Amino acid sequence: MMRMVTALFAALFAAFCLTISTVTAQTDNTLRANLPAEGTISDETPSLSWRFYGWQDQMLSFRVRAVSPTLDPVLTIRNADGQRIIGNDDYNYPDSRDSLVEGITIPRSGEYEVIVSSFGETTGDFVLTMLPGYATFLLDERFVTVGDWTPHNLTSYRVQDGVAAIEADGVAQTGLLVNPDLTLGERYYIEAIIDTVSARNDWALGLALRYRDVANYIALALSERGEWRLVHVSDGDERIVRDWTPHPAISAGETAFRLGALVDGDTISVFYDGLFVGRVGDVPSVAGGVAAGVLTRTAEAVGSVIRAEVDDLFITVPTRIASGYVFPTELVSASPRIAAQELVRRGVMPSGGQMAWEIEDSFLDNRAPGVAHLPLVADTRLTDFALGATVQMTFTREEGVAGCGLLFGYQDETDYWMAYLDNSGGYGLSRRVDDSFDNDEGFFAVRDGWDVTATSDLLLVVRDAHAHLFINRQHAASWDVADAGGAVGNIAVNFGSSVISCQFRNVWAWRLDTAD
Repeated sequence: MMRMVTALFAALFAAFCLTISTVTAQTDNTLRANLPAEGTISDETPSLSWRFYGWQDQMLSFRVRAVSPTLDPVLTIRNADGQRIIGNDDYNYPDSRDSLVEGITIPRSGEYEVIVSSFGETTGDFVLTMLPGYATFLLDERFVTVGDWTPHNLTSYRVQDGVAAIEADGVAQTGLLVNPDLTLGERYYIEAIIDTVSARNDWALGLALRYRDVANYIALALSERGEWRLVHVSDGDERIVRDWTPHPAISAGETAFRLGALVDGDTISVFYDGLFVGRVGDVPSVAGGVAAGVLTRTAEAVGSVIRAEVDDLFITVPTRIASGYVFPTELVSASPRIAAQELVRRGVMPSGGQMAWEIEDSFLDNRAPGVAHLPLVADTRLTDFALGATVQMTFTREEGVAGCGLLFGYQDETDYWMAYLDNSGGYGLSRRVDDSFDNDEGFFAVRDGWDVTATSDLLLVVRDAHAHLFINRQHAASWDVADAGGAVGNIAVNFGSSVISCQFRNVWAWRLDTAD
């Protein structure tokens, strides 16, 4: 059975690799990674589209840069069913009218469509780029020259025809090719495109992460057997953080592949040919580890040799604007696992959290003015967290305003916070203190055209006494919330004499902190 699964992945990868070949220009409507696509929006051509294949849990970024000052581009991504999954217009308005969708997580494997259109009647030229990881290059190394790369413990290193050829020999020898001039922050994505690997005896090839010097770095290695592992090297001593781990996506003996890593603080996620194959948390730090590079490892046998050709190596980092990093105005998915992963990758939540609990269904009715609340898993108290649910409102008597929402910071019936939406199109955050709600500590807004007959996705992220509210995957508001630690759950709020029933599906809580 495993051979059949491996063969299937190998066939899929062979087909997928055709879509990422590093040619010099787009010649059809297939969007290829790290290969800009050019286009023109005009009155006759109001939109252009490209297709790409995305793997579940793959991390991608898309940027549309207006070449013509007359164009205000709009970016939209749809799945194979034609459903819009995310989009953007003016990620940094008014400084830029370019479009950016950064660090999204592909919700399921399949074909997707990227559409570039324009805001209003603007027209002009643009460039569309899709990148693994983040949207801003820190390094885009095509190995045209030797450049700033420094070999360590390699028997040879040369650059020819856009390829870096490296070789190491000896018994269990680790060779490194690093760029000491890099300065990497807490979050970055690195990927090496390997053209070929050959060896006498077994081989391992990978990436040096958090590199400080030849005796201090993190080693991500892929073996000829189709396994990966993570090693912490400190003062020359190796400590295994994750031992050799197989994955059905990794074909044993494959000599051409892409190996990537998302480094986020002390958490490292591993990607093979764009597919997510594993994550390791609590990776030991490397003081001053600000560089990265390629790593080779010979077998533990006399006469061992490894040769490899690296086509490209690039590092992408989160895009910065004047106010800091780009905050996501929209999420791809409301499902617990994908949403939590995307929130971490896009910097809304820190890495290293965990799912506190998931509840398939809960129900709450309110027949009188006031708030009915239902703490869930009441013995779990959260300070920094994400709380999500899919909500359906049903009215048996609709007289006045009523709604459903999320309960958090719950101490008792007179001390809690709530985030809600109602049948008037309103949504907000409120804090109850004693017998009333403190209007100075919350907010209220109205969104026109709210369809209260449809289900709505609510997601609340509380971190460092600051709350971010997402409704139907759209960012609705951010607000300071004091004393927000406590139990979490659901609420049904009644501002009049309505009779409302709230059904909550897929209720989940993600713990950012370690408090009980």
